[in-house]
Amino acid sequence: MTMRANIPAMYALNCVRNMMFFGAVAVPFFTDWAGLDYTRMFLLEASFAFWMFALEVPTGVVADRYGRKYSLALGGLVSAASFTLFGLFTNYALFFAAEFVCAIGFTLLSGADRALFYDTLIALGEEPRATRYFSRYDIAGSAGIITGLLGGAWLAGSGIVRYPGALPLTFLLSAAALLPVTALALLLKEPGRKKIDEKFIRQGVNGFTLIFKKKRLRGFSLNYSFISAAGFLMFWLYQPLLEQSGIAVTYNGVAGAAFNLLGIALMANIDAIEKRTGIRPLLLMTALIPGLLYIGLFFTESAFYTVPAMLFIVALKQMRAPLLSDLINRDIESANRATVLSGLSMLERVIIMFLYPVVGLLADRSIGAACLFLGAAMVLFAGVSGNRDHAK
Repeated sequence: MTMRANIPAMYALNCVRNMMFFGAVAVPFFTDWAGLDYTRMFLLEASFAFWMFALEVPTGVVADRYGRKYSLALGGLVSAASFTLFGLFTNYALFFAAEFVCAIGFTLLSGADRALFYDTLIALGEEPRATRYFSRYDIAGSAGIITGLLGGAWLAGSGIVRYPGALPLTFLLSAAALLPVTALALLLKEPGRKKIDEKFIRQGVNGFTLIFKKKRLRGFSLNYSFISAAGFLMFWLYQPLLEQSGIAVTYNGVAGAAFNLLGIALMANIDAIEKRTGIRPLLLMTALIPGLLYIGLFFTESAFYTVPAMLFIVALKQMRAPLLSDLINRDIESANRATVLSGLSMLERVIIMFLYPVVGLLADRSIGAACLFLGAAMVLFAGVSGNRDHAK
């Protein structure tokens, strides 16, 4: 494969790896199939966030030392194994083991993909247009998400297998979809980069702490991590929000596809939006607006407000990703790129880890209260951060 062929191959890889057919029915899987309440479900996910936090940097070092393509290939296989465990068993203790295996797989994928993609752009002289390429990369990922959401929701509500018996099948289908990731990864051509002489542990520590040593990088990383973490929780809350609004589970996939389509539309026009608003106002608006929309969900259960609010919370989170990916990558050297990007993911994961138990406890009492908490936190963080360290 040529270096130029890396770009469409990585678009395809990101599309396939995001075909999570369980995505639209993850909450019913844990509540209706496995019999968990929200507190136990979010404690389970907090354990996943903890292992993601613990493993992000070590797996980033693996990618930088031994090859990003091999990290991606192994990540696809390990992730598929974890989804198989979810699909075959309902034991709560075994779910924790499956979350650990899943964290290994996801952290092998995390950071390595964007590091390889950005270094490919450098090798091709396309670095000045990185935001546009990252937008297309994330659009490909959104296309995979939409396919998984629609397919999984259809399977769960189709009646082919009596509900809730179809729910674990969505995990098995997701496992099968991950297998092509390994094949695609092994076909990639990896750009040359400087070899690293540091010890394994020191490289990991230095890569993570670099986030906080550079002023611009620190500002971008904190902004990205907190706002992205709070927006991420909507992927868990939108299903009970739809149920609360009287919308059947069959439409979970349609709703999930809709907010991804809106995200695609925003990402496809990110250059024009950035030119019109500027970077700093855009980052501030995409933090404040989702926060205010979250707060609104506390005051109404109407589907006429709930559905648009969910759409824009997720879509604005998605739109920020390529813009911040470009800005962050500019301040990272190629040799440590996967390690530093994994450190960024680790920062986001530790925030999610602390949010999960709080949101779970609140959600068992009121989904609206959980939304109010997340919205207030987003608005507060956007206000106190003020984007002081961001590009002008």
